[in-house]
Parts: sequence; structure tokens; C-alpha cells
Amino acid sequence: TRKYRLAIFHPATPIASMVETGPSHYAALFGELRRLGYIEGGNLVVERFSGEGRPETYGEIAREIVRIAPDVIFPVSNRLVRHLQSHTRKIPIVAMTSDPVGYGFAASLSRPGGNITGVTVDAGLEIMEKFLEILREVNSSASKIGFLAPTDAWGDHFARVLLAATSRTGVSMLGLPLQSPIQREEYRRVTYEMVRGGAEAILVADAPENFAHRDLIVRLSEEHQIPFLYPLAEYVRIGGLMSYSSDNEERHRRI
Repeated sequence: TRKYRLAIFHPATPIASMVETGPSHYAALFGELRRLGYIEGGNLVVERFSGEGRPETYGEIAREIVRIAPDVIFPVSNRLVRHLQSHTRKIPIVAMTSDPVGYGFAASLSRPGGNITGVTVDAGLEIMEKFLEILREVNSSASKIGFLAPTDAWGDHFARVLLAATSRTGVSMLGLPLQSPIQREEYRRVTYEMVRGGAEAILVADAPENFAHRDLIVRLSEEHQIPFLYPLAEYVRIGGLMSYSSDNEERHRRI
């Protein structure tokens, strides 16, 4: 019986969590694979890779994944896809990204072309203004909003669209990019600096590193007593105030 090989690549989630008995979105992923007849320990071999919140390692990990030549690669985030894309144009990449056409991963949503397909995590960059509107509904007087995101997210067109949206809605954007290693103390430092700088609400980016530290981020909102808008319902299920997003479990079933 042929064994199929799947490589999962995440920027920050511990390898031990990328299992069917782990968080609900991984249960959804492996449950759907099982329903389709791909069973880990049987005809499916899963190789797991984590960047552990250290962006400087992502390129080397991508090179290693391509070297072992799995049948399919499942990366999470635009940054990981970009690294993989530079090493292979042949291995199928089924990715979870935002705006795949804008980032050059797909020719169109209906006909991606090339070796990259997958699921987009947002409804288009126009959703940035909706995020800001929601935060203003919670705190109508807010004039400064923090953006909690890794350095790479600040440098791409996603951040540029967000900054343009803040100028149209009459608020200013604050925030220090999260620096490597993107771990617990870095979240405490950056959140403290944003609050000290006058942030009256914080938008949490849909970055995989943030998701890996969602328990801490929710606690930081409570500690600083300001509203955070989260990118996924999982944050709300553990005590977060509000989210505006698609269903993360369904994303993983579709992957």
C-alpha cells in the first residue's frame, strides 16, 4: 500500500500540538483527512515543522522541507509560502494565506495556476475598515489603535492598506513590530509600549505567531483594561472580548 507524505509547516505552533488530539482546528484537519481515507500511522506519514517564532529560521526550514520532497506541503502564512515558492515550483503547496492573488501566489482565486492553492483567511483587504469600525463602536472616542503583528506583517501591503484605512476613519495606528524571538516576553514588551503610547484599543493581526500565544494575548487585554479585536473565535472562547472572522475549523477542513 502506498504511503502518502504530508509536511505541515507553521511559524510558531509547537510540533506537539499539530496532532488530531490537539487543538480543535487540527482535529478538524486530521478528521477530514481520515474521512477521505488518509490515516496517519496507516497510509499517511506526517512530517511536522515549526519556526518557533523565529522568522530568521523560516527559509532554512523551507529548504529542508523541499529537500525531503513530501507529496504535499501545508504551510500557514504568506511568509512561509514565499520561502517555499523560492525553492520549489513542482511540489503541491496547499496553503492558508491572505490575499493570494495580491501576494503573487495565484493568478486568480478560481484558477490559481502553478503549484500553489489553498484557502484564503480573509474576505479581501477591504475588511480592514470593518475592523476599525468595530473597535470604534466599542470605544467611540478612540483616536489611537494599536496593531499587534510581527515585523514582516508591518512591511507588506496588508499593513499599508490598514494604515490607509486608519487615515480615512480618523484614527492613528500605533505599535512596535514583534521582534524575534516572538515569544511571551516580547508580547508583554510590545503591548506595554503600545498602551504607554496611548493606544485605546488593539487590533490583533491574523498572524500564526499571535494564534500560538492567544492565551497570553487575551490575558494582556485584561491586564491593561482596553478592548482587543481578535482575528479568530478561538480567542473569544478562552475569554477574549470579540472577533470578526471566518471559522478556523472549517478553514482546516477545506485545506
